Formats: sequence, C-alpha cells, structure tokens
Amino acid sequence: MDGEIALSKEMQRYFDSLQKEIDRSYEIARKARKKGLDPELDVEIPQALDLAARVEELVGPKDIAPKIRESTRRLGNRELVSLEIAREIVREGDFTSVEKGLDQAIRTGLAILTEGVLVAPLEGIAEVRLGKNFDGSNYVDLYFSGPIRSAGGTGQAMSVLIADVVRRELGIDRYKPTEEEIERYKEEIPLYKRVQHLQYTPSVEEIHTIVENCPICINGEGTEDEEVTGNRDLSRVGTNRLRGGACLVIAEGLCLKAPKLLKHVKNLKLKGWEFLESFINKNSNSDRENDKNSIPEIPPSDKYIGEVIAGRPVLAYPSRKGGFRLRYGRARTGGLASTAISPASMRLFNDFIAVGTQMKTERPGKATIGTPCDELDGPLVLLNNGDFIQLNGDKNVDLSIVKEIVDIGEILIPYGEFLENNALLPRASYSYEWWIQELQKKLNLLPLEYTPLKIKEVDSLTEKKINEIFSRDIDLKHPTFKDAVEISLKYNIPLHPDYNLFWHDITPLQVKELSQFVRENGVIDKDDNLVLPADPYIKNILVDLGVLHKKKIDNITIDRYSLPLIRCLGLDIEDKKIIETDRIHFLEENLEDTISLVSHLSGLIIREKAPFRIGTRMGRPEKAAERKMRPPPHVLFPLGHYGTNQRLFSKAAEYNHIEVEAGKRRCPKCGRTTYKIQCQCGAHTEQIENRIEFFEINISTELEDARKKLRLRDIPENIKGVQGTISKYKTPEPLEKGILRARHDVTVFKDGTIRFDMTDAPLTHFKPREIHVSIDKLYKLGYTHDYLGEPLEYEEQICELKVQDIVISKACAEYFMKVANFIDDLLVKFYNQEKFYKVRKLEDLIGHLVIGLAPHTSAGSLARIIGFTDAQVCFAHPYYHAAKRRNCDGDEDGVMLLMDALLNFSHA
Repeated sequence: MDGEIALSKEMQRYFDSLQKEIDRSYEIARKARKKGLDPELDVEIPQALDLAARVEELVGPKDIAPKIRESTRRLGNRELVSLEIAREIVREGDFTSVEKGLDQAIRTGLAILTEGVLVAPLEGIAEVRLGKNFDGSNYVDLYFSGPIRSAGGTGQAMSVLIADVVRRELGIDRYKPTEEEIERYKEEIPLYKRVQHLQYTPSVEEIHTIVENCPICINGEGTEDEEVTGNRDLSRVGTNRLRGGACLVIAEGLCLKAPKLLKHVKNLKLKGWEFLESFINKNSNSDRENDKNSIPEIPPSDKYIGEVIAGRPVLAYPSRKGGFRLRYGRARTGGLASTAISPASMRLFNDFIAVGTQMKTERPGKATIGTPCDELDGPLVLLNNGDFIQLNGDKNVDLSIVKEIVDIGEILIPYGEFLENNALLPRASYSYEWWIQELQKKLNLLPLEYTPLKIKEVDSLTEKKINEIFSRDIDLKHPTFKDAVEISLKYNIPLHPDYNLFWHDITPLQVKELSQFVRENGVIDKDDNLVLPADPYIKNILVDLGVLHKKKIDNITIDRYSLPLIRCLGLDIEDKKIIETDRIHFLEENLEDTISLVSHLSGLIIREKAPFRIGTRMGRPEKAAERKMRPPPHVLFPLGHYGTNQRLFSKAAEYNHIEVEAGKRRCPKCGRTTYKIQCQCGAHTEQIENRIEFFEINISTELEDARKKLRLRDIPENIKGVQGTISKYKTPEPLEKGILRARHDVTVFKDGTIRFDMTDAPLTHFKPREIHVSIDKLYKLGYTHDYLGEPLEYEEQICELKVQDIVISKACAEYFMKVANFIDDLLVKFYNQEKFYKVRKLEDLIGHLVIGLAPHTSAGSLARIIGFTDAQVCFAHPYYHAAKRRNCDGDEDGVMLLMDALLNFSHA
C-alpha cells in the first residue's frame, strides 16, 4: 500500500496477527478450492485493505487504486476525490463507447463516496445511457433503482454531480426536458411518498425547479406496482410505474443536500446549478438571524410516537415531567446513536427494554438502543405502602409492590449525537462531573488533557487538596450535607448534585406552602430525620420534588433529603427544633422563578436537577438469531415444484426424473455438457456464458452418489433444497454440502454462507468477567494491560477493546459451534483435508475470525471473537460498526465464520 499508517507497535502486532490468521485461512481454502469441487478454482472473496482497493475490486477499473490513494492524500475530502477520479477515468480511459466510459466513471465515483462498501454503485445505478434531446443533441440519461437509497442523500446527489462533471469532460449537452416530462415528476414523487418512506417530500414548485434545470436526466426503473395516471407512455420514459430510484434522488438527494452540492459547484466553478440557491434559503428564519444571541426554545416533538405498534409501550411523553432526564456523557456502550440508561429502569419496565432493544426517541435522533450504566440515577417510584424510593443498580425489582413510576431516571447521551443530528443542545441535568469541574476550576486544577489517566490524577489531587484545606477526609463524590454546604459557600459553586431536588417542577407558591407546613408541623427525630404529618397535598409536593420518604400510619419520615429540604425552604435546625432564618423574607418578594427563590432561601447556588426530559417509546426488540430463508434450505440445489412447498429432497426423490433449470457447463477435457461442477470424467467443468437450460435429474441417484462420496452410512431424512437458484449462472451447489449441513442442523443463505444476525451494540471497554473469558486467554489475544496501563491480573480490571474484536451473544456462539463442526466435516469428508476448527466447547471459538456484513453492502469487515455475552447483541468497537457503515440505533447485521465464507461463497 502507498504511504505509511501511523500506529503503535502494539496495534501493529495486533493487525499483523489478524493478517497472519487470514493468510492461513486463505491458504487452506485455496487448497480445497483447487480440487475442483466448487464453481471456481479459487476463493471468490478478494481481500481489500483500504478504500481504494475496495473500490477497484467492487467496480474497477483496473489499477485505479493507486490513483485514488494519491488523490485522497492530496485532497483529503472524499467528495472531491470522487469528482477528480471520475473525470480522470473518462479523460484517460480507453472505452469502446461513450456510454461505457460514462458508466464506469459514475459508478467508480459513487463507490468512492460510499467507501467501496455499499451495493449502491452496483445495484443503485441500473444503467447509464446517452439520450437524444428533441433538438438533436445528446444528454446523459441516468437510470436509478431502489438500492440507491443505501447511498444516502449525499451519495444520491453527488452521483448526479459526478455525471455532470463527466458530461462536460466529454462535451455532451445538458438534458432539456419537455413540459410533459416535468409534469410526470410532479405527479410521481408525491405518489411515491404514499407507498414508500421519504425523509422529505418536495413541493410541486421545487420538483419543477429541479427537473427543469438539472443538466442530467434523473431517470429510473419502475420499482413499484403503482402507476401514474397522467402523462403516460412518454417516449423518453420507459415505464408508467413509479420510478423509486429517481424519486429518492430528487427528494432526498438534490433537495436535502443542496447546500453541500452547491459548495462543490462553486469550487469547481460549474455553471447551470444556480437553481440550488433557492433550496438553501428556503428555511432561513429572519427572526433567528436577527437575534443570534438568544437561546432558541426547544419545543416538544411527538414524531416518535406517531407510529406506535401495539404491545410496544410508550415510556415517556414528549418533554414531559417524569421522562428520561438528559445527562451528557458516554458510557462504555455509548456512541453511534447508542445511549445508556440505569439497569434499574430496565428492570422497572418489566424487561421490555433490554440490552439492544430499540427505543424511538424524541431527540436528538430518531432511535437508539438500550444499554445499561449503573452510574446513572435510577427511577423514582411510589410503593403501595406509601413509601417513595429510588431504585439504583441492577438489583431485581419487585414490580408487584410498585404503585406508580414517578420518574424513569437518567439517560446518558453523548454530545456527538446532537452534533451528528444537527440538533440543538438542551440544558442538561446538573451532575457530579459538572460539579467537580466547577470546583477544580476554582482550585486551578482543571485537567490539561481529558484522558482517563489525567482525569484520575486530577480528581485525586482535588480530593487531597480539599482534605488539607478542611482538615478532614471528605468524599467528594458523595459528601455529607455539611461538607457539601461548606464547599459550596467557600468556593461559591452550586450545591452538590447529591442534594439537588426537582425545584423547577413546583411553583413558588408551593415552595411557600411547603415552607410554612414544615415550619409549623415538622419534627426532628433522634436520627436527624424530618417527620411530617401525612398530609396528601404536601405529600404530592414532596413527590414532585423527588424527596424520598417513608410513610407510616400518620407520618412521613424524610431521611436523606431532610437537611437540604429544610435549608432550601429558608429554615434551619436549632436544638432539634425547626426555626426560620433571616433568609425567609425572600418568600414574600414574589420571585417568579422557583430556582432563583430556592437559591435565595438557602443562601446557596442551586442548579436545575432535570431542566430537560426526553420522551421515548419501545421500538424493535433486540435480536440474535440465525439468518433463514423461507423455507430454510440446506443446499442451494433447485427442485422446482417437485419438493412441495417445503422443498424436500425426499419428496422430489419419489419421481423417476425431475426437470429443473440450471446453468450449462462444459467439461474442457471430454467436451460433455452438464449442470454439474465436476464432470463424470473427474475434470472441473467451466461455465458457458449466459446459457441457462432445463436438465432432467434423478434425485435418488444423486443422493446415493453423494452419500457414497461422503462415506456415510445413511443421510438425514429432511434435507431441503430451493425451488430455483437466483445467482448469475444458476449453478447448483454440490449435494454433499446440503447433506452435511442437515447432519449438523444448520441452514444456508442464498449466497452459500451460513449467517447469524445480531443487533449492533458499541463497546469500547470491557471487564474479563463480563465477556466470560479467562485472563490467560486474553493474554494470548494481546490484552496484557488494562486501560490505565496496569498489568492485567484481575477479572474486574477494565480493558480497552481492540478495533476488530467482537463479543458475540451466547446464542450465536452455540450456533457457530454447529457451523464449525459442519466446516470440519466438510473439510474432512468432502475436500479430504484436516479439520480446521476442532471445537468442543464455546471457549474454543475464542480467537477465531468472522466476517460482519450489513444489508445493502457488498464488502464484509473482518473481526475476531474474544468473548460472549448473555445479551442478544453483538458488541463491537464503534470503528468496526462504522466500517460496516452502520449505526447502533436498532440495526442488525449478519456474522459468518471466515472459513465458511471462503469455502462456500460463490457468485455462480
């Protein structure tokens, strides 16, 4: 590869170990493939180390990778690289026709934009033609299809710009639409919105502006059964059905990505794109422009509850009291749209929200997944006996004694999620990490670098300095109320969050009423608890405030919040009696803001405990299950309708002969034609291009031959095939593979691999205990130190996850044991080679390589199994999920064993 990659020696060793294992696997698979028992004599999955290599392997042209690397090094911006490379392809390429040059340039440019991973360059662009304007000039006719959706708005819009840049390079005229063609789009896009989802539906004026002015014809295949009613049978539009790809490119591409497109247009000084200006200015808000210093109001949004599905509960309504309290930060399972909540909240929801369960959220994005973080504030609940308590940690919750959920606790959201979604930053809950930095600022001890090690050092220095100043040991994370008040007064910082209440949820009048009630009726018991008469109105105020208490027959006893409540009401304790302070007069000053009133009454700075709440509902459940076709086959062998609707070989074997469609192959040695991969003479047959024929097959004979070849005494009864193959050449899989899969109770997917789907979940750090792996095993995998650099010796130490390591669900591990045993059987009985996996227990899978593959992508990402989880998810580093071009907002991806893919994947 050109250039050097900057990485540590440790990381270099890690990547080298992965490459060594990959090379070993490829060597074994190539040896097996050379025996001529598969459609091709070599492994059909090429390796690609970077974006440039992936693009060249995906769409070509040959030797384009070095040019992509050089352009990337020089320009940096992937969008500029795509434009330059596309232009260079048509300038220097040797193509038999202009259309082929256009096609290659546009596909390669789009592949660069989509990182050589998505199928959009292959399947999203159906074809590129040269069309004729009615004045006799040529134009570029760009045909899009449904999979262009996977490219996203930027990829869709940029593909049109790439086509325009290439058009200009070749001297081709612009597209000149007729009025009928413009009217066709104006009917088609709103109609498409009715049958498929669109992020944005443009107005008829916007559609008219784009179609009339865009220099490229945005055409497409008919993707929906729905047809237009007006402007039918147009000469330059090949279908009356809705063209989904074209609708997507106009609505979600050109309309939504106009600002980004216009930026490149101006840099390239391209004329003819000025019409995009109107799409940039359409949403400008003059009031906001006039008052840039004002804090914008963030209104409640009910979009997330617009499509509630029966049986999936709404957890909190938009921005309403009791909903999730926003806290900024990132847990070990945060990032890429994933957030964290208290384990107690999960238990309280009766496990409707488990690890990996999708939650639709009010903001910042559309969805997230539930992951646990026991550092967060848990929910507040009212019990049947009248007690008001907080649930924390991951202890089991007895739901039968819970009368009402008053507050569902905190939700931890990384700042980056708001940045990524271009969402306004709401005010966050006042938390310990905020408070400690205010204290450190006063002490001139703020960390110079926000790394775990530096933060730990500074926190330790802060505690040491405070202990010296106050001449006693003070726990800064959970100080006593006396210590919290003294620190607050001495350094003029807010009261510690441990003693904060929901003052913003009650009115100043209620503060006055509560103060008077406590002053007149409150009693301090021997344990310094505040005891109040059980007045229903006062109890409701206490619940709104979040004041935990226990209820006895006639009394309410407040322990943890007794002292902060008394002080914040302008009161104090003297000789076990409640007295007024000289600050009580603020009750009569008609302060409209409760927080300001309480700050005056207490003589302390009080911050809002939960100024912003986030509405949520349950989305899709978490998933960990094998990928199955319907019905699930064991082998990609066509049976037509002879196998009944279950595609059973036993049913097809009842006929003397069956007639099935398959690709025609020819033996280079004896010249015989057949559908089989191996000829009767023992030679490997070759595919005859574009020849699909019907063959008569005796299934009983074929099964018996396969059994003998595998040296088996008998074969499973319920072996299943497929009705017909859908691959390019329609080459049937060897029956031997199906027999062995049936023996091991695993089924095949349509490309020949065996996949297991799991919900994507991010993980940056782990404890050995959590992933059920020993310290010795981790040492062998390269985990020798924890995240602070200390030698790894204990199960509770925290380690940083390496970027291509994954933790799979136990359900996946159990299924992969079956797959591994199938592969070993295949190597021994079919290929006459040694076993590869030799798996006897789950732990034997640790260290083995897998491929992760997301839907709508054509490039898998390599990973190494290092542990197991009871959750129904696949934990992996955010970089790994990003390499698959996935977020962790409820997406699920397939994982397959590397050796299975190398041996069994085939285009044929």
